[in-house]
Amino acid sequence: MLYLAHSLEQLNDLINTKGELVVVEYYRTYCTSCQIMDSVILQYAREFEANLKLVKVDIDKVHVPNADSITVTPTFDFYKDGINFSQFVGSDPVGLKKVIASHV
Repeated sequence: MLYLAHSLEQLNDLINTKGELVVVEYYRTYCTSCQIMDSVILQYAREFEANLKLVKVDIDKVHVPNADSITVTPTFDFYKDGINFSQFVGSDPVGLKKVIASHV
């Protein structure tokens, strides 16, 4: 399922989901690579719906504590039971799918 987080509280609630893989995409609205990944993200949200929550966060609108460490968008953080265990950076649909598939 695909979610848009409009606040830090909403993001934290989604990240802390128990038993599911949560992938957070940090993006910017003017980022061309992020726009390219939009349809890919929607496809993966449908494909892995039973085992995955995909969360999109516009880092220009939602203040996230790790925003300073996000130097490239899109950046994808992977969480399980609230713990960040992996990161994928860039707009490589095949690479992102491989990482998602290896964790669901």
